[in-house]
Amino acid sequence: MRKNSLQRREAQVRERAQLERARDMMTEHMRASKAEMPSLPAESDLLPYLRCRGYSSSSLDRWDDPHEPPELIVYVSGHREWDGHTWYNIQCTLKGIRRDDSWCVERRLLHMRGHLHNPIKAGLGSAYFDMFQHAPFASRGGIPGTTSQLRDWMRKLARCITQGEVPPRLTALTLCFLETPIDRTNSYECEPEACVLDAVEAFNYRPQPCVLGAREDT
Repeated sequence: MRKNSLQRREAQVRERAQLERARDMMTEHMRASKAEMPSLPAESDLLPYLRCRGYSSSSLDRWDDPHEPPELIVYVSGHREWDGHTWYNIQCTLKGIRRDDSWCVERRLLHMRGHLHNPIKAGLGSAYFDMFQHAPFASRGGIPGTTSQLRDWMRKLARCITQGEVPPRLTALTLCFLETPIDRTNSYECEPEACVLDAVEAFNYRPQPCVLGAREDT
């Protein structure tokens, strides 16, 4: 009897542990399923959104002259496998006269293609091919060499933004995709409402400090 009672108790403990693991896995799955990309703020909020990040313009179609933006540096450092998907680690730096912010985000290839590459390509039109002819975007399927291609493409995009070759509207799209933080040294008053992520539920985690551990891929 004592042996059976002990076995039942051990079985109950194992069952509780399994239920807790299942609950944790479900929580992680729900987090992943909500991992939508940040959407652009409303049209009327795009210029304030840019000003809050150190980019000044009076138009969404072209930059004012002179245009002296902060330097955007983007580096795809590697990737990791999580929940059956490949997540690419994107290290970001924004350097201005009084700011030097660094942060990291993680994105899947489908995020980078659908929420960044495709609208950038459509928005630039024929200029896209001249701009990225030596830095083609990664092929579908996450084949070997994908990280290297993403690294080159993102580096080129960041360089073109810094050089003022990407119009304000698409620059705002890129900054939003990368979850660029507000410039706290900016004299422009940045109201939280001016940088709302509206149409799609925001990505479920905030920008994080750069950490090691992502698999490096050349």
